[in-house]
Amino acid sequence: MNSEYAPVVITTLNRLDHFKACLESLEKCTLADKTDVYVALDYPPSDKYRAGWSKLSKYLHKKETSHLFKKLIVVRRERNYGIKFPNSNSRAIVADVQLNYDRYIFSEDDNVFSPNFLVFLNKGLEKFKDDDRISFICGYNYPMEFPKSFKNNFYISKHASPWGYATWFSKEEHIKKYYNLDFLKQLLKDKGSFNKLMKYKTSTVYSIINMIKNNIVYGDSARGSYICLEDKFCVFPKISKVKNIGTDGTGVNSKSKNNKLLDYNLNQLVDASESFEFTNDIFTNEPEMLIRHTPPKPLVKETYKKLIGKIDLFLFRHFNFVPKSKYI
Repeated sequence: MNSEYAPVVITTLNRLDHFKACLESLEKCTLADKTDVYVALDYPPSDKYRAGWSKLSKYLHKKETSHLFKKLIVVRRERNYGIKFPNSNSRAIVADVQLNYDRYIFSEDDNVFSPNFLVFLNKGLEKFKDDDRISFICGYNYPMEFPKSFKNNFYISKHASPWGYATWFSKEEHIKKYYNLDFLKQLLKDKGSFNKLMKYKTSTVYSIINMIKNNIVYGDSARGSYICLEDKFCVFPKISKVKNIGTDGTGVNSKSKNNKLLDYNLNQLVDASESFEFTNDIFTNEPEMLIRHTPPKPLVKETYKKLIGKIDLFLFRHFNFVPKSKYI
């Protein structure tokens, strides 16, 4: 098992401009020349994706012959794997990587990285590998204001971010049951689990309802449920190592363009340093006085979503019925 430098896994389909920015920012990272990169190019589910998919495939053929990584391995799907767990494009490539590594870094194709992104995640993986409390090392962090007394360059949180994260396969084994929709349904029916999720992960509760509606498992919501209910934590950098450029209406989870949200993400300041050293405090909890600047959300739409979500949650928990209304 290779455990010195974690491989990077990137999933993609047809967004050439996003993917190009993602991969080429990764090439500029410290440790890129020591890193194996796996790209899982899914097959187009319909003709509307084919033109973009073809351009991306041609770009990858060129990059396979000239790149700055230790290795660039491109897996081209012969059929559409999609995003549905547990047989999605992402889970399939992660399963392949597991054959040769004990850890990995995951990103979708719409993230761009700071020069020290790989350094932060690799050092985090090594530093916390024997700490059972830590499940993920997250590269992205919201713009934040920390109290003056907070001197460390990282912190521990029950929040999680899917925008460029790292984990260990040994620890991920414990999460697998959360990728099962029947198991997630039971969490909402169980009083103790439901109350804990509502207290600490309210948005995840409504996400589970949406998963039940669509018969699909969202990996980030499943992992969020696990972190909350199993009392686990994520490691975050004080300054983000990732910028997300995909909230422009082109992605699976971003089907309509929100200019305020897009501006928020594109204008976010990220770390420009090429190196990173963890400060001394090994278990630095999220500061109580921390101010988290979250992205703007349309008030009317969010109010409507919450109302429908509450109705759907009530109907499911008390009558085992979920309407097919769509609010996300």
